[in-house]
Amino acid sequence: MPTEVEERQEEDYLTCSLSTTDKATMAQPSMEDKTTMTSSVYNSPEKCRLRKQLLYQKEKYDKKIRGLQQTVRRRDKQVVTLKCILDTLRKKGILEAEQSEMLLNLGGSNELFKRLCKKQKNERVPRQYNPQLRVFALTLHYYSPRAYEYVRRHFNLCLPHTKTISSWYKTINGNTGISTEALESIKNRVQNTNYTLCGSTSFPHPITKEKVVTFFDPCHMLKLVRNTFGDSKILLDVNNNFVQWSHITELHDIQESEGMHLGNKLRNAHINYSKQKMKVRLATQIFSKSVADALSFCKNDMQLEQFHSCEATIQFLSIFNDLFDILNSRNMHQLGFKKALNSSNLALIK
Repeated sequence: MPTEVEERQEEDYLTCSLSTTDKATMAQPSMEDKTTMTSSVYNSPEKCRLRKQLLYQKEKYDKKIRGLQQTVRRRDKQVVTLKCILDTLRKKGILEAEQSEMLLNLGGSNELFKRLCKKQKNERVPRQYNPQLRVFALTLHYYSPRAYEYVRRHFNLCLPHTKTISSWYKTINGNTGISTEALESIKNRVQNTNYTLCGSTSFPHPITKEKVVTFFDPCHMLKLVRNTFGDSKILLDVNNNFVQWSHITELHDIQESEGMHLGNKLRNAHINYSKQKMKVRLATQIFSKSVADALSFCKNDMQLEQFHSCEATIQFLSIFNDLFDILNSRNMHQLGFKKALNSSNLALIK
């Protein structure tokens, strides 16, 4: 039988177990209580203070970013003077001082700034370029394409594109020879340069101190003359007489039709040389004394009608025959102009 003390201990144990179970049940919150507890954690005074500081910093840096972006836009759109840009190009070595000064005096800067202002205001920019601006663009591009691209980029593409300039160049005088504009530019450049210009055709030998005369490769030069003569068909000599390629072709046709050659090596390859331009013999055998003599025979002895005006052609061939022999000479035992230049034939060559 349990004693009275044991019964009391058992009652206390049961009471303690029930109270513990009730406390555990009461300690588990519902979903609504959990939401309330979470929001209360994020809305604590410390969290609110930190949130306000973050919002303030974000707004502060957003304003700073907008200010920097505006500064960049203003910097890109600022109107710089043409003189400032040309000075920058001169310091970079892209333009020379004389070229920079000449560009400033051309007077196209006003038109350039007008186009720039219209472009910045989103106004319609005329497609036609002012004559002064065209002269400025052509001159700047002629001096330095790199400088032209630099100025065009800094002035918001207000200068014409390089393809437009190329189309303008197509309208200049297309006559034969070097353009007068290029010669005038070279003349001005030479007058304003500080370099020592060598206008001599010879220089002293470093040891013997004798004059060393330089000249171009005669074989290559003769091929160039042949190409010019054959492609142009007609040349003018110093007396404005016609030097005609047709005299060469007519001589070849007569020799082929008659089946004999008048002491020369003229063949079809000499006439149709386009696929064999590098062969020197095809050029030297045209500019030869034998071809000149054959033309003279057809004109004077046979008195053929097609050769009645070939005197200038005969003289042209003879001159280049002798000139090639003089420049291509190397043997002292040859005769005439083929003999190497020396004191005995110097007077003859002169």
